[in-house]
Amino acid sequence: MEVADLSTQEGSGWNAHGGRQADIDTGIALESDEAYLSRLRESANRAYRRNPHAHGIVENLTNFIVGKGAELVLSATLSDAEQAQVREEWGRFKRANKWRRAQQEIVRRAIRDGECFLRFTIDRGDCLSFHFLEPDWITSLSPDISHGIETDPNDVGQVKSYRLVPPLSCSNNASANLPLAQAGSFPNASTQREVVLSPKEVQHIRLNVDSNVKRGRSYLEPVLRDLEDLAQFRRYRTTLNKARTAVVMVRKVAGAGSQGRRLSAQAGMEPQRAPGIPGTTGRSLKPPKAGTVYTIDKESEVEFKSPNLGASEAAHDGRMLTLAIAAGVGLPEFVLSADASNNNFASVKQATLTLIKLTEDMHAFFGEEFCEIFDRVIAQAKLQGRLRQDLDVSCDFEFPAFDIRDLSQDAHTFAILRAEGVVSKASMAARFGYDYEEEIKKMKREETL
Repeated sequence: MEVADLSTQEGSGWNAHGGRQADIDTGIALESDEAYLSRLRESANRAYRRNPHAHGIVENLTNFIVGKGAELVLSATLSDAEQAQVREEWGRFKRANKWRRAQQEIVRRAIRDGECFLRFTIDRGDCLSFHFLEPDWITSLSPDISHGIETDPNDVGQVKSYRLVPPLSCSNNASANLPLAQAGSFPNASTQREVVLSPKEVQHIRLNVDSNVKRGRSYLEPVLRDLEDLAQFRRYRTTLNKARTAVVMVRKVAGAGSQGRRLSAQAGMEPQRAPGIPGTTGRSLKPPKAGTVYTIDKESEVEFKSPNLGASEAAHDGRMLTLAIAAGVGLPEFVLSADASNNNFASVKQATLTLIKLTEDMHAFFGEEFCEIFDRVIAQAKLQGRLRQDLDVSCDFEFPAFDIRDLSQDAHTFAILRAEGVVSKASMAARFGYDYEEEIKKMKREETL
């Protein structure tokens, strides 16, 4: 697995975000930030597809963050009729875009690639729809626009337009969403089409960068080299174990060389040439087959040889690499290795606290992005006249809770909070992973039976 070389990015040089990387001593430009980020995404994608630990990091984080999916919670200021209208509009959007799966893909892409681009369109039913744009498609043929994003010269946070340069195979249909592997390489500027997209059409979700940086960076970036080192460590350990099992039987026979060759032939160990080995007779013996029993004379001696390969520190080396990766991505060791046999419940619970805080932070981050998608849905419904223009709609998203908890104690606590008027039934249902509206429908159906 090839990974992006970080030696020129960290340590020996510095990188001005959005500009060009330069050597700190000579000031000579080495590589544009755009080229580095493109290689970084390629390395992260390759690691996700081929490295089991990288795949586990992305998938585990995705499951921890979004789980079965975040549930919409509307503001309490809406009447029942208004809430029904808004939920009907949101339901149309969910069905048109397979929203549960879309949530997981949004989170997965953001973690793996460091960013996620959504392009919004209107489907035949006048409902808002979106599809994903590959990060490498967001670029510009103009040297004056970096990273494919045109911004205010005085404020990078103010986006004027996104520049979409799709592969030639889909340049006639800029909204196509072909996988990058099928799209092929970009043609030259003379044959390529650049599409200008307004910020109203595109939602850009980016991770691991400051607000004044145009493009996100993969969550795997700090550990790509360690992931490769761990994969190489496993390969070397496999080679070592193969060498340890390669037991060689040496048979010492008293007498002349002709006597040894005669006994070897009787045992089925025909001599073979071993050319190019100095200090030998140029002959070796075939290894015995499994279950072979030899009858030898008392003057002969059979000795089994195995390589003396000491590797007592190997377990510590492998754990050191695992711990470095776990620290780099904020996951407990037992999650990364899928092995909790070395931990008791108390240590597992303590190690999970960091992951819980990380998950809560991601809930807040993606909750804001999902609310922006919801606002786009409501704006489109108002434009189509299905909702009143003056209707004030606000929302939040409740993600499935992630922690090591006692469900009975948790339910008792929420019952007290509900009795005190602190939380709503909808929030209680979302906390335990239920859709409150769907549960009400089910309970009503049960009452009629």
